[in-house]
Amino acid sequence: ERQILASVGEELYDLPAGVKVSLFITFLLVLAHRLVDIGDEIIWREQPLLPWAYETSRTLRMCFRNAAYGMFFASTLFAIRSLRRVIRQLEKNREHAASTSRMLQAVLDTIPVRAFWKNRDLRYLGGNLLFALDAGKLAPEDLVGLNDYDLVSAEEARRYRSDDLAVIKGEEVKRNYEQEHRRPDGSILWQRASKIPLRDAHGEIVGVLGMYEDITAEKLSRIELTRYQEQLEELVHERSTALRRSEERYARAAS
Repeated sequence: ERQILASVGEELYDLPAGVKVSLFITFLLVLAHRLVDIGDEIIWREQPLLPWAYETSRTLRMCFRNAAYGMFFASTLFAIRSLRRVIRQLEKNREHAASTSRMLQAVLDTIPVRAFWKNRDLRYLGGNLLFALDAGKLAPEDLVGLNDYDLVSAEEARRYRSDDLAVIKGEEVKRNYEQEHRRPDGSILWQRASKIPLRDAHGEIVGVLGMYEDITAEKLSRIELTRYQEQLEELVHERSTALRRSEERYARAAS
């Protein structure tokens, strides 16, 4: 609504000079018509026996009124045409914004990264399809207005909100850190995440933008590799100990 009023105001400010002159003349004619009415009342009250003065004022009043009506209608037509141009431009802007929004959402839903954004109250403003599915929702629209307590356990929600608040307050930018997330179905999802401030056109922080990728397979492979290395090191240690003891027994037997 503010955008529409601002556009209308700008359009009226930029009206052609002829329209502005017509509006000004209309104002003067209406004012003159009113002044003649006032003068007529005074003359008729003070000198009721001067019919010629009454007829003159009546004629002037009709002239001013007809001229004011004509100028008013002409100015109104110009103003209507200008407002129609404003409305058509606003409709085009809405269509362009909607098309851009759909294109951006399609891009976000295609990339293999989860993305979401929240306002300063830590309520979700949107996200892409992969993030919505991880959160147990069917579409990104289902996220709007929710907070972390609506999606995950209280413990996880407190951890996420603590990170978000630190980013919003400008204390830190979190990049490429790993965290564990439990899906609604109970399965574990390992994430490599980043969170940065979300700023408006004036550079003010208005929320937080988060992104993460699913590294569950990579994380499980690393855990399995670490376990295998530990088992291998333990086996080598056992064999080394057994070999050392055999050498010691052989040395005692030889002596």
